[in-house]
Amino acid sequence: MMSALLRSPLTRHIGLALGALLTACVFFAVAVAYRSQQEFARAEAAYQSGAYAEAITHYERTIKWYLPYSGSVRRAVGRLCDIGVAAESRADTSLALAAYRALRGSLFAIQSFYVPYPEWIPKCEARIAALMPNTMQSKYKARASHEQHQARFLQMFERNPAPQLGWTLLLELGFLAWVGATIGLIWNVDIRDGRWVWRYGWGWSSGIALGFAAWIIGMLYA
Repeated sequence: MMSALLRSPLTRHIGLALGALLTACVFFAVAVAYRSQQEFARAEAAYQSGAYAEAITHYERTIKWYLPYSGSVRRAVGRLCDIGVAAESRADTSLALAAYRALRGSLFAIQSFYVPYPEWIPKCEARIAALMPNTMQSKYKARASHEQHQARFLQMFERNPAPQLGWTLLLELGFLAWVGATIGLIWNVDIRDGRWVWRYGWGWSSGIALGFAAWIIGMLYA
């Protein structure tokens, strides 16, 4: 019975769909790694030439092309921090803020059901809060001490809500189901006399609809 099940057309079709999905994931990972390395190379070239604003842009893009355990992403995180610290030592507040904001924003941009490099976010927030009072107009800055302004900016960061794990998992599973069911529909629905034979594809069509709905709902509430 088991051998007959393994030889059945449905099992073969499911295997082909899973194989296609795995192949697509591998190609996607390779493309992401390649783009991340490209952006890091551009960032390093700009950094070595002293074009720090351009380097910040490319380091930020490097991080957004995130893959787990990516060396280029890890080095880009460190570089952005280095730029911020060096800019602070030169009293270049605008450049330091740009570096810290780029690092913080890019880490939030790549979060899913976990946040990569989470220890860097509070460090960036602390430095941004310390630098922001220096950018205020004199009439507003005089209303409170530097420490009070800094505490207020830190309090604003504390209100930043974290993503909801359950909804995040739902949107990711919904996306995979949506793509997988679409591939299954393409491979399994017969066309006879120029017409769709829906009785062969209603299951895949339902998978597309449910996966897409789950993805949209997850995006709304994550």
